[in-house]
Amino acid sequence: APYVRSKQDAMDWIMSRNDGINIIGLQFYNVTGSYNRFSEIRKLEVHIVPIMLECFMNNKPFVINGNQYDTLDGTPGRDFSNVVDVSEFILHLIGIQKISPFKSGGVIKVGTGRITTAKQMVDIFNKWAQPKFNKILQYEIGPIRPYDCGWLRCDQPYLHIFKKPRDIETSLVDELNVLLAEIYK
Repeated sequence: APYVRSKQDAMDWIMSRNDGINIIGLQFYNVTGSYNRFSEIRKLEVHIVPIMLECFMNNKPFVINGNQYDTLDGTPGRDFSNVVDVSEFILHLIGIQKISPFKSGGVIKVGTGRITTAKQMVDIFNKWAQPKFNKILQYEIGPIRPYDCGWLRCDQPYLHIFKKPRDIETSLVDELNVLLAEIYK
């Protein structure tokens, strides 16, 4: 996808700089969740959690782009990292830098190494929504996007080296509760 390619090109350029600056490249995988009642809210939303909530609150079906991928249930999957885990990992790296500065040999990938599919996300959403609203998020299978892939997973999940990452259900529920309180008061 052009978006992914542009991010990789930018990271390659940054990592190739040799001007005396100690660069540590970090590549994040689908950061989700909330911290201290804060979450990300955009005018033009692109992340799955707020889009699912918007569809739910407006009684519109959530569209899953394809169901013929090589994943557990055929729907696209992603590696979701909790924002608190990611923040704590960055603080940990800063602490190491203060004691013994290092330059990484490459990009440090910040992810869990676990794939959660779009259908699994809908199931977790509905487990949260059913008792609160006595209804569930309806979904439909839409066309595969031409630039999409079946799954993206961190192949070097440094979060596991640092600590056991929070599970996707915790991240999703935390973010949903904050978004619900902030957007749909």
